[in-house]
Amino acid sequence: MSNSSTRNRSVCAAVALLTPWVSHAEFTPELQTVTITSRAERPLIESIGTVSLITANELDFSLQQNLRDVAATEPGIAVRNDPGRFGFEGIAIRGIGGNRVAVEVDGVPLSKAFAIGNYSSAGRLLPDLTLAERVEILRGPASALYGSDALGGVVSVSTWRPRRWLDLRGESAALRATVGFQGADDSRRALIQAAAETRAVAAMIAVDRTTGSETQSEGNGLGPNPRDFQSDSALLRLEFGNGDHPLEAGIAFDRFRQTTDVAALVGQPGRFATTTQLLGDDESKRTTAFLAYSLGNDAQGWGRWSARLFYTDIDTLQLSDEQRRSAPPRQPQPLHIERQFEFQQRLAGVKLLGERSGSAWHFEHRVLWGLDYLDSRITEQRDGLQTSLPSGPSTQSILGESFPLRDFPISDTREIGLFFEDEIRPQAGRWTLRTGVRIDDTRLEPRVDALWLTNNRNLAAVRVARRALSPRVGWSWSVSPQTLLFAQYAHGFRAPPFDDVNIGLDYPAFGVRAIPNPDLQPERSDGIELGLRTESRRLYGSISLFATRYRDLIESKVNLGRDPVSGLTLFQSRNIAAAEIYGVEADLRAELGDWSAALEQWSARVTATLTEGRDTHANQPLNAIDPARVTASARYRLPSDRAAIELRITGVAAKTDVADPPASTPLARTGGYATVDLSGQIKLGERTALRVGANNLLDRSYREWADVRGRAADDPLLPLYQLPGRNFALNLDWRY
Repeated sequence: MSNSSTRNRSVCAAVALLTPWVSHAEFTPELQTVTITSRAERPLIESIGTVSLITANELDFSLQQNLRDVAATEPGIAVRNDPGRFGFEGIAIRGIGGNRVAVEVDGVPLSKAFAIGNYSSAGRLLPDLTLAERVEILRGPASALYGSDALGGVVSVSTWRPRRWLDLRGESAALRATVGFQGADDSRRALIQAAAETRAVAAMIAVDRTTGSETQSEGNGLGPNPRDFQSDSALLRLEFGNGDHPLEAGIAFDRFRQTTDVAALVGQPGRFATTTQLLGDDESKRTTAFLAYSLGNDAQGWGRWSARLFYTDIDTLQLSDEQRRSAPPRQPQPLHIERQFEFQQRLAGVKLLGERSGSAWHFEHRVLWGLDYLDSRITEQRDGLQTSLPSGPSTQSILGESFPLRDFPISDTREIGLFFEDEIRPQAGRWTLRTGVRIDDTRLEPRVDALWLTNNRNLAAVRVARRALSPRVGWSWSVSPQTLLFAQYAHGFRAPPFDDVNIGLDYPAFGVRAIPNPDLQPERSDGIELGLRTESRRLYGSISLFATRYRDLIESKVNLGRDPVSGLTLFQSRNIAAAEIYGVEADLRAELGDWSAALEQWSARVTATLTEGRDTHANQPLNAIDPARVTASARYRLPSDRAAIELRITGVAAKTDVADPPASTPLARTGGYATVDLSGQIKLGERTALRVGANNLLDRSYREWADVRGRAADDPLLPLYQLPGRNFALNLDWRY
């Protein structure tokens, strides 16, 4: 197939799928558009492995604004949320989460997450999906293409390109304005998006703001912590030229600011027993710029090439203001404690990708090769000031910590990855063999400064250099033009993270010290998957069986016992943990008109996931695994396509197979639950659409396992994790 026909098919598919007011469409082969999750464009039906594709049309219809909303309908996905203060912490795929899942926006990786103690937590700043054209999720180890951090999978978010957005309108200029409301947190949203093009250049600019308050909680008397938040996003994208040699440039800015009265912690047993007030003032900012160039096939047959340069700057600042009452004799006076946490990441990188197709010896080859380079610097600092009231002395020594301090030295990381993949198929056959390999070189260089040495004079920061080889082998058989059987083996790895190699923990007064580990090895995974995917004009279905073994998983701050020389208890991060995860995932979508003429305007979707896992080192259940989940939805549209309504039922099993810590309070479990959601849209004229949603219609009280995992069964804060009861949302969208 020629490149021009491939591009034409892609454009037609995008137009068919993403027409702004289409509430429903048939599942034609062209409708399942090509996916970039394999680093090269190809139809979803040809992908080896389990891939989810969520388009802007579906995001809009279901009022899905973030990855947590997406996880509610996609099998095997979970987003952990801290309702007390810090919000979304990260995304997990098939039980593997945190920094073990690669997340990208327009090909630019997101920041790492880091948390320490009760006052400091820098999440990954997961993207808002208001400006997303598509979200793609690749499940299972993907290091053969994405390198470190893709141990559990990949999430790729693509924002709108100017020309693609304008093509949908069939105009050289377009404008969109959206306002929305979410009852779960009383949030208001406003979005303005505009684009225009000439023969030489196309430009798009978008600005989005959301303001809101605390999320509702059915907490049996323990209400949510009062908070106010504001989220701002701005995006500028430019495209120069048209055809086979486009040049793209973009700059994006995201800012999230919130103030929280952490009332739920006030007076709680332990370190907050004397706390009378705790206020949080948190801000996260991300600025990203990228430049991309693509070179299509030329007459000399050099294939297709693309290059992407990017830079991103992420800053997190968290301020905590705490008031404590007196508690003689240990605390004879009231205290005012101010804490400050700063976390910065600077990422700069280059991605080169080449692709060429050809034939030899009765076989067709599609060869893919590329290079990834990423240079990053991570800086962290905590500060604090304690003042005795009403007008007593101040000190920067708080609970044994002397501020300011660093919990790890300034860390520079350089990552270089080279990968190669060859897709082979006989010219007259129905099978395809895809083999690939990637080699990664990762180097961690600590930058010791005076601030690090102030509290860690007895710790020697160490350098780490690691190489990893990640193979991947996939095979597929075209049972028919619409049905594909596939199997694959994939290897994954994760380089030793900065905060485990060098730990800043040295408190002789408390008899503890952490020591670096220069011998820390990469975490590794080996996964196999067998699946079946079918796609026809009115049916899409997929089912996959998977099993993955993880080894050399890093446990942070392992207790090594007492050092006979210093008498201190030593801690060190080590490669100890191992795990096995296996399960099944299914997704079925169908137009029901083929079964009955009375159902011509109806469609349905069913997804299901069942995952099991074991900590093979400790021979006990793996607590990171989410319980089984089934979703079923039915959608009806008017013959004119001017309105549509969808009913979705979600059933989640109880989580009872939990490994409790030895000689400690048992961990919390979650009960099974079922929720019913309703969503719909109506076209108000040619340019305006109203979308509405009614969530948790039956007003069920429930908790998500991903949120409460690891909390004690008698934790007084558990009611805080109750999800919102019945709530409503609406969105008014106008386009010109």
